[in-house]
Parts: sequence; structure tokens; C-alpha cells
Amino acid sequence: SLAARVHALVGTDLELNLKVQAMPVDTSVFRSQTQSASARSHIVLGVGRLVPIKGFDLLVLALGGLAAQLRPSLVLLGEGPERARLASLAHRVGVRLQMPGMVSPTAVRGWMQQAAVCVVPSRVLPSGRSEGAPLVLREALAVGVPVIATVPLYKVQPPTEATPVAADVGSVRAALSKILRS
Repeated sequence: SLAARVHALVGTDLELNLKVQAMPVDTSVFRSQTQSASARSHIVLGVGRLVPIKGFDLLVLALGGLAAQLRPSLVLLGEGPERARLASLAHRVGVRLQMPGMVSPTAVRGWMQQAAVCVVPSRVLPSGRSEGAPLVLREALAVGVPVIATVPLYKVQPPTEATPVAADVGSVRAALSKILRS
């Protein structure tokens, strides 16, 4: 429990009444816009820091395994130490990749409104560290873009309409294929 972790850090029993809440979605920016699926472009979107826990390499490999004529472009919004490796991997597997870098929340919303799907391919690291309830997942759902997520969706309140998948290339590829064909 959180109280036990605090006790371990400070070494004393404290009367704690803590409540952990997810970061709120800025609904003045991330709101649903009426847009048909056919109006969305043929891109897959990933948003977040370019680090291993985000699992963007799984997404690149999943897209690279789709038939070339069905393969959409991938847009990754964010910066981080994995940038060069992801660009190289995308080139190697034939994925058209755009990495605009860190952009404003308004620009993120604009990309979400264009995307065929937003993918949150988070993974558990060898240390056991995992993401809680990624804010981008809730933002994408607020905008109304289809979402594929590898995080345990029970961590997202309220329950979502995202497509949950295992954090492996084959599962992400199968979910992408299904959404992109619909």
C-alpha cells in the first residue's frame, strides 16, 4: 500500500488518509469532435516520451509486419533517448515514420483528430516498473479516436472503450489490422 511505502521511506507510522487519483484530462483541449472514421487519415499515432517503458518499438515492429499496401504511416509525438533507435528500426522494417517532437496539447489533439487509431503500447520493464494509467489514453478517448492499449485498463477510471492487448508485437499487429480494416 502507499502508506506502507511512505512508512518505509520516513521510518515512522503516520496517520495517512491518502487517495491516489489519475491526472485529469484537460477537457477544454481534449474533447470529442464529430468526425467520421472515413474522415480520419491513414496514420497511426503514438504519444509520449521516447523511452523503453512506452513500448514504441513494439508499435514500429507491429506496423512493419502488416502488408505493405495496408501499412499506414506512424506519427510519434514526443522526445527522448530512443528517438534515433526508433527511426532506424522504422527504416529497417519499412514503416513511414514522422517524429515532430514535443508538441503543444492543442497540436496533440489535432493529430488525434486525424489519426485512424492511437496506440498506447506500454510495457513492463525487467525491473517490474510499469505505467499506471497513461494520460494520453484518456485524452485519446476524450477526443473520440479509437485506442489500442497494452496497459491494464482496470487502472483507467472510468472503464474505457479502448481495445486491450498483450504487450507483444503479434497482439498489437492483430488489433491494428482489425481497426484499420473497419
